Amino acid sequence: MPYSDYPTLLEEHYIRRMRKTYQLRRERLQQIETPEEARDYVKRVRRAIRRAFGPLPPRTPLNPRVVKTTEYGHFRIDHVLFESRPGMLVSANLYLPAQQADPAPAVLFTCGHAPEGKAYPLYVKACIRLARAGYCVLNYDPINQGERDVYHRVEPNGILTRDDPCGGHQVLGRQLHASGDWFGSWRLWDGIRGVDYLQSRPEVDACMIGVTGQSGGGTMSAYLWAMEPRFKMVASSCWATSYLLDLENSMPADEEQYPPGFLKGGLDKIDFFVARAGEPAILLGQQCDFFDDRGLRQAHAELLRLDRLMGGSAKTCRLSIGSGEHEYSDEQQRAMVAFFNQAIGKPAPPPDRPMEVPTEKDLHVTPRRDVADAGSVPVYELVARQAAKVAASRRKIAGTALARTVRQALGVRLPRRAPHHRRLFQTASERAVTGQRVYRFAMEPEPDILCLLRHVCREGSPYRMNPGASAVLYLPNVSSEAELANPATLEGCDDFWMLDVRGLGEGMFQPEDPLALYGHDYMVGGHALMYGKSLLGDRVCDVLSAVALLRAEGAEEVHLAGRKQGALLGLLAGLLDPKIKTVASREAPDSFLELATAAYTFWPAVNLPHGALAAFDLPDVRASLGSRLIEDTRAPAGEFTA
Repeated sequence: MPYSDYPTLLEEHYIRRMRKTYQLRRERLQQIETPEEARDYVKRVRRAIRRAFGPLPPRTPLNPRVVKTTEYGHFRIDHVLFESRPGMLVSANLYLPAQQADPAPAVLFTCGHAPEGKAYPLYVKACIRLARAGYCVLNYDPINQGERDVYHRVEPNGILTRDDPCGGHQVLGRQLHASGDWFGSWRLWDGIRGVDYLQSRPEVDACMIGVTGQSGGGTMSAYLWAMEPRFKMVASSCWATSYLLDLENSMPADEEQYPPGFLKGGLDKIDFFVARAGEPAILLGQQCDFFDDRGLRQAHAELLRLDRLMGGSAKTCRLSIGSGEHEYSDEQQRAMVAFFNQAIGKPAPPPDRPMEVPTEKDLHVTPRRDVADAGSVPVYELVARQAAKVAASRRKIAGTALARTVRQALGVRLPRRAPHHRRLFQTASERAVTGQRVYRFAMEPEPDILCLLRHVCREGSPYRMNPGASAVLYLPNVSSEAELANPATLEGCDDFWMLDVRGLGEGMFQPEDPLALYGHDYMVGGHALMYGKSLLGDRVCDVLSAVALLRAEGAEEVHLAGRKQGALLGLLAGLLDPKIKTVASREAPDSFLELATAAYTFWPAVNLPHGALAAFDLPDVRASLGSRLIEDTRAPAGEFTA
């Protein structure tokens, strides 16, 4: 049978769960009928959003400097650097209206995932439109975009290129999770410091600031709107739909678009706008966008109802859907400017005039498109310092206390009984490199989860498991089927078992998926995170369930062996089940700390569980295993291959 017998099983598991979550959410919203009930819901939403972002860093000096100014007739641009965190430079363009006498309203522009960042032509056009309409506009580069590229000096594999800023976001995000942090919080903080900078400029009316952005910038404008009360209006383009539709449409989101615990709180994307219901917000979208317009229409209807209860009007809650694809089109830019003018009482914007868009080079703040040249500390160094600090503050524990801590940190459910299993007797095959027979079984650690268990043996029956008195359970890196083709896999062992945990092996969407920075493995891990869970912990549950099943079928002792991701699972399962006889760990990571402090790592995101460094690390696990750990080889932190 091919590896893809169950390619979307784990995805469908979360779809079913999200449908239940959002059915409860709909029922809760339908029960809201009075302003008091609406205010109570909004307060609950605000608390949940703040929990997702966690504590924000202290404000430190911005140390801003204007590198140069360029005149463009109807506006001018200040080329700006400021520090959002100590040593971390943000490159930005501040558009200022020409012939400005009094302080003007301002807009923070949040970029989507264009490699050019602030210099992406459609974003530049939006800023020029606003400047011509009398707004000061700060357009800044996101982390790993524009002049804030992170990896071109240190990553030799050619994977994290300047043309793929999202890949760098994914790597930074997984390293931040190990510290209990979130890349979305880092992106949010850049925007908050951008507001601080706007309010420091004498040209800006500090009490009249809005925020807008497209795609990933639509995400950030929503986050900033919910978290930063200094904004008076928001226009979010091409993001607001439903998390459920994103998953049903098999669309992985960016690292900053999976807020920890958000689904556990029963919330959806529109709740970032519900947090400010009654205040001026326009949702912008496109009919042919991959962010499903059906979800956008439903989201607007939910917001509008709460907005009316909170004292808003048709002027404060607007929807504009264009006929195109994923872009901040001229039509939507005009709708945004008109809405902002209406929100602050300005007259209608002037008609469009021909527009000359500056080139990317024209908009540079640094000579060589690199804030590192201006003295910026690399972001991965700041991430590494934080990880080291979190790890150093961890209390040292061992034995049963360590096992309890690991179980709680990963959300591992210990099996109470052997799981039900299916005998897939019609799929017996032969291992070509050794002539061994291979029988497949499907184990159900949860009612709607299947994990494939293989029995590799010289003699056996497709009708019974027959593990014998001593069973060896092998945990592959990615796929049992792939590792069976390697004669070195358990060479010389005539009888052993192999387990594909949920989402791997026959549960993979495609063979290369766990290696993909944006694959389904990452996507389902992100949904586990939004439910306050850990996919790594669920996979450890799968291993423990397989051990329980082998014991129930007659195995008096079970030995674990694993490679790379499987080795990590073996270490953790061996700790949590002291009856496991031995653990052989091959090419496991040395530690979560090493993965989190490396300049980059391609280990799949699920292997850096959220908050792990504050609870435990792998050297603690190895020490507690003691003599049961009979083999222990390590893999480099940066590399990961099948």
